Amino acid sequence: MPDRKDIPDWLPVIRSDTAVKYTTIVDAIANAIETGSLSEGQRLPPHRELAGLLGVTVATVTKAITDLNRRGLLASRRGSGTYVRGPRSIGIAVEPADGPMDLAINRPAVGPVAAALAQALADVSTAHNDVRLFGYEPVGGSPEHRRAGTIWLAERGIEVADEQIIVTQGANEGLLTALAAVARPGDTVLCEEVNYAGLRRIAHLLGLTLAGVAIDAKGMIPASLEEAARRHEARAVVCTPVTHNPTGATLDAARRRELVRVAQRAGIMLIEDDINGHLGGEETETLFALAPEQTIYVTSMSKCLSAGLRVGFLAASRSMAPRLRDALYATNWTAPSLHAAIAARLITTGAARRCVADQRREASARVGLARRHLGRRVLAEAPAYHVWIPVDRSMRAEELCVDLLKESVIVSPAHHFAVPGGPVPNAIRISLGSVEDRAELETALALVAERLIPQAMVVGAIA
Repeated sequence: MPDRKDIPDWLPVIRSDTAVKYTTIVDAIANAIETGSLSEGQRLPPHRELAGLLGVTVATVTKAITDLNRRGLLASRRGSGTYVRGPRSIGIAVEPADGPMDLAINRPAVGPVAAALAQALADVSTAHNDVRLFGYEPVGGSPEHRRAGTIWLAERGIEVADEQIIVTQGANEGLLTALAAVARPGDTVLCEEVNYAGLRRIAHLLGLTLAGVAIDAKGMIPASLEEAARRHEARAVVCTPVTHNPTGATLDAARRRELVRVAQRAGIMLIEDDINGHLGGEETETLFALAPEQTIYVTSMSKCLSAGLRVGFLAASRSMAPRLRDALYATNWTAPSLHAAIAARLITTGAARRCVADQRREASARVGLARRHLGRRVLAEAPAYHVWIPVDRSMRAEELCVDLLKESVIVSPAHHFAVPGGPVPNAIRISLGSVEDRAELETALALVAERLIPQAMVVGAIA
């Protein structure tokens, strides 16, 4: 690594023990733009040069620059480099007019449900002509909104009473709440060896250690769970049974039953992340239905309906529900009343069910586009808004991501999802929903295909 005197003042010092290096880079560059250390129109050094100055990988720099592009603070143009756009409000996403095609963000398309969302918002505005929705609402949700949650979970074959439902601001808060209720700092929590990246941040916040459990094409392997539970004396396991993020694996009925038996023998709590269950239309029994006393069920409307509708639902036994509500007080003093009212309107009128059907059709069509461009080995069987692509040994996934970024296409390398200390597959995840226009999606997929074909590849889908 070069001497510090050779590094521009606006670049941070990245220590070897820094937990999330790219966020340190993002914060430093954002602060430099706000304070004027980086001026509008200034060109940043190339990614490889920045990586060398900071002592990090090119992929880490690419992820940081991508985040800053998304916030509107930088603009990357193919063939000309990355430039400062000028000071803006940090955290507000402003996509550059000539910005990259972002196939990294995991969300459904907005178009299929835009009209229904607008109508629900108008209906709520008319029905609630006072300020109740802008006041405090009981943590865990009002009776009306918890009742809507029971209707929504019944779509997944889960029958619970209103008092067993907790309303949250999305599934991320649901996972945080569930882990805070069952684990303490220093405890070990198990999960699939590659997983939703937000889970690592939650574990870091709560002082928990994540340990990966081996997976295969069917998802989490029961024998590996049993061995990991014994070795780590784990308190809980987070499992995504339907269209696992990022691999797309879905547990069959036999494996679900065996995982439940393993958890019962080990005496660990199951936290079922069913974020993709509604979109996938999976009818196999949930883990909660198999073991309601030993499972906390987590879902939300963000992956099956709209990412911006920040409403999630937890379901638990009557004895566990008060602990979850108490844990939720650590992040909230009020429920998401406005968003919950919109969600309740969609659910109780049947519009939510119709929206999910529309999203399934759109997701299936986009998987068809992926199959057309990326080959007949696309394994997607259920509707999905992502595909997972192992990369041929002749190329590293991180290098592929950098090459694609030069073509203004952003995808996610596998190391974004790897649990610390576990294996890192040579693979990428591609989002099919974050680009609204199908023609633009086809353009992006064609560019990906140019880099991959004729490599041997296996493709899976996730939602």
